[in-house]
Amino acid sequence: MNTGLVWAAAAVSLATFFGHVFAGGPRVAKPLLASGELPEQAKWMGYFCWHVTSILVLAMSVGFALTALHPDLSGEAGSPSLPWGT
Repeated sequence: MNTGLVWAAAAVSLATFFGHVFAGGPRVAKPLLASGELPEQAKWMGYFCWHVTSILVLAMSVGFALTALHPDLSGEAGSPSLPWGT
């Protein structure tokens, strides 16, 4: 496994997380909540989905970083089996 590429994936996904939260939040999430055209349920469901996406992109960054730190546990063919039995 090329750990350099895995680190690059971690960096890109972390940059995506920060862009999503700090650039997209004020441009998308705030106007969504301020909209008078959408029903309240639709606004809050969109806001909930926004937060779920933020958490998942951050989790993806952490997963890439952990894979780069411990490539022997990546589950790649030929690597030792994972401690939890997979």
